[in-house]
Amino acid sequence: GHIEADAVSLNGSMGLARAKLLSDLMEKVSAGGTQNFLKLKKELPAGLSPDWLDQLDPHLFEVFSARSLKEDLNKSLNSESSWNALRDHQRKLWLRFYQSEDRAGLLSEVVEKIYSSGASIQQALVQTLPGFGVYDWFQVQTGKDPAQLLKWIENMQASKKAPPEVLFLNIKIVSQNTSEWVLSFKGLDQKGLLLAATQRLKDVNVQIKSARVHTWGRQIEDLFSITPPQLEPAEFLKQVKLGLIRQEN
Repeated sequence: GHIEADAVSLNGSMGLARAKLLSDLMEKVSAGGTQNFLKLKKELPAGLSPDWLDQLDPHLFEVFSARSLKEDLNKSLNSESSWNALRDHQRKLWLRFYQSEDRAGLLSEVVEKIYSSGASIQQALVQTLPGFGVYDWFQVQTGKDPAQLLKWIENMQASKKAPPEVLFLNIKIVSQNTSEWVLSFKGLDQKGLLLAATQRLKDVNVQIKSARVHTWGRQIEDLFSITPPQLEPAEFLKQVKLGLIRQEN
């Protein structure tokens, strides 16, 4: 896993949070993150098992207190679908989206709402957790008041806008096996990159299992874990890259 706050190494296999052992987690997070993890494990909301917590992206324990996460999990469990806005330890603003049932194209719709609000996504931790649902976090930059931003997003209806015209420097398959493929979209930071990537994956009919987005300097990388498509890798990449790549690699 790669959960460092800055200069993240995004090479090799993805650190998508899935079935992580406690010993594995201990190696990957700071002392403060481990402390938050263990504290939350003792005070989990009713209906969630300690084993369930092992699947949460470890970066959440780095940037939020156990109390903040517990309150947010309770809020999520008390609704079928909800948004929340929280500031992390560094006062950075995060938007959280929860929905008890996942469906095709949902991530694209969620990202479109954030994009249409004028907010810029700097980081994202996207997961669908068994027995819980969609639990997506987006660190954003915005000139809007968080409460106003949240209200705007909650009341917005998903539209059928054309995807933003952006270009990536590189799109490639990082790893692949019979249960998942990992895709990397790299580019210079432009508004709408994540939306363009999620809309393209929706168009080629693949299911996004989880995702991570990180921005450092002017560079951005979107990593997606997807259900293996029916196409051969070369043909699949050709379809994904169409109109989204600066130059064929």
